[in-house]
Amino acid sequence: ALTKILPTHNSNLQRLGLVENNITNEGAKYLAEMLQTNRTLNILGLGKNQIGDQGAQLLCNVLARQNNSIEGLFLQENPTASNFPVNVFAEVLKNNPSLNRL
Repeated sequence: ALTKILPTHNSNLQRLGLVENNITNEGAKYLAEMLQTNRTLNILGLGKNQIGDQGAQLLCNVLARQNNSIEGLFLQENPTASNFPVNVFAEVLKNNPSLNRL
């Protein structure tokens, strides 16, 4: 469903709130792919979904290496929120100077 509503080359979208949308690792994979090319999005709210370690890792990889426009990524109350390795988030923060809310 995300592939139909979020075009990969959306040049106007700045904030995207997808809280409580039952997004899984598969949805996180699509969002990570979108973030590889999107340079306008600066806030991504993904709280209260079903994103696990795999999905969080995909998002973090993109933010650490390919996307410097994101200022805030919110993953609260996902299955990954309590046990995801802190060092992965630290790597994202180290490599992405624009990210100031995680």
